[in-house]
Amino acid sequence: EWRLTPKGTARVQELEPGKKRDRARMEKARKDQGKRQAVKELAREADIAETKVWLLKKFSDISASRLGEILAKWHSENSASSGTDVVECQPTPYQENMAVEAKAIEHILQTEPEMNWQTTPTGNPGFDLYRVSKNGAKIAWCEVKGISGPFDAQHSVALTRREFEEAQKRGKNYWLYVVENVGTSNPNIIRIQNPAGQSERFRFGHNWRGAAQDAVS
Repeated sequence: EWRLTPKGTARVQELEPGKKRDRARMEKARKDQGKRQAVKELAREADIAETKVWLLKKFSDISASRLGEILAKWHSENSASSGTDVVECQPTPYQENMAVEAKAIEHILQTEPEMNWQTTPTGNPGFDLYRVSKNGAKIAWCEVKGISGPFDAQHSVALTRREFEEAQKRGKNYWLYVVENVGTSNPNIIRIQNPAGQSERFRFGHNWRGAAQDAVS
């Protein structure tokens, strides 16, 4: 029967934490692989690349099994009630917005080639375009909002918290481009510099009633 010498025992104890870390890394990699597969399948079912990016961000902190449940629910909700294999899938508001935004960005790049705007990955938080100096440093940031109609009282745009924080941070180097009439023969770019710095008031609508709390002493 083989026995460890004191030196061998010490060596095993020395290696044990590393083994535990390796096992933990392997377990995390296994779970991440399962999660990626579930996201990939759900994105393929939705049949739109932007959805995959959105799902990766939205569900980055939940388990593969939970993603599997979401996928199963998606299958159930989108299965044909007639019993046939035909499923009519309508784009979600998110998908429609992303399609309009993609067209708006394309119009900007075609209209302002001299600005040398660079695109970010789809779903990038804070801004959609940026410009760099000759040494490669970012010098301007741009958030793009596209709307199908005119930019008027009936068609407004909104910045997310992350976008507004970026606008505050970048000041006059941050631009909000609103592209109106996207998808028509007459799209138009409305360029707003330093939107956060020019904001004088913040409007809270009736939907904020849901965030109301009882009075506190």
